[in-house]
Amino acid sequence: MNIEYLSIKDAASYLELSTQTLRRWDAVGRLKPERNPANRYRRYRRSDLEKFRPEYKEATESIDRGFDYFMTTTSNISENEGLQVSQRDTYLQVRDHFDSSIEACVVQLSKNSGKSGIIATLPFGISRGRVLVIASNRIAESEIAEALDTADPKCFWKLTEVLGTTQDLPQVTVLDGENVSLYNCNRSHFVITNVQSLAASTDRWLPQFPKDYFNMIVIETGNERNLNRWQSVSDRFPNAKQIWLAEEADPNNDETLEKLLDQSSGVMGMSLRQLGLSKIQLKKALASQC
Repeated sequence: MNIEYLSIKDAASYLELSTQTLRRWDAVGRLKPERNPANRYRRYRRSDLEKFRPEYKEATESIDRGFDYFMTTTSNISENEGLQVSQRDTYLQVRDHFDSSIEACVVQLSKNSGKSGIIATLPFGISRGRVLVIASNRIAESEIAEALDTADPKCFWKLTEVLGTTQDLPQVTVLDGENVSLYNCNRSHFVITNVQSLAASTDRWLPQFPKDYFNMIVIETGNERNLNRWQSVSDRFPNAKQIWLAEEADPNNDETLEKLLDQSSGVMGMSLRQLGLSKIQLKKALASQC
């Protein structure tokens, strides 16, 4: 099966419809196919089919109903002594930032600041919908997914009692490869992927999500070569709160952050140097208390 284009038979199977329905939609202009230049047969661009899938309709309806788990769930973060100081402080500063701004923020973390825990706590009281986490590589993705695995007794939320012992824990799904289960994503609060999978399958899985599907995107930076890969995510979900995380221990991150701060107009349409939450402010705050 061609990744980008589907025959009318494959398109009908993908949408769980009949070929007669697709021909009728073509006739009335609801879904117009292209024509294969070699034989003039109908062919459908996969990305054009996504909004007609049952799962896409369910995803849109879930947004309309309101997906406010992170705003209605009681969390114990700011005074939780089970958390590292860096985890509490990062959460509070990011929360304060989004209380007064909708612009993206860059957070430069000190070494051993507990990044997975920071990711696990950031949405509570801040995100009004699902959270997309983009790890810098597959190893980091596995580490984050393991920390957020609610079936594991060592799950971060269980160990730290951020959510107490009686509340429902967030649901998590991992996107790895070009095949996306929108059904699983629709039932999850966190969706985790990595930049390699994103680069390999951006055109394949991004169109499967409505543009307001994610309310927060947490991006673990690696090096500046990945910036163009995140561009497509930013374009697809323009209303999502964006948080960029980087660790001081990575020698590549100084260059990455400088490019984010100086050249981000090509990434997100604005300069990150203009943000109220600068890397210098957070760097000093965390270094003084870690």
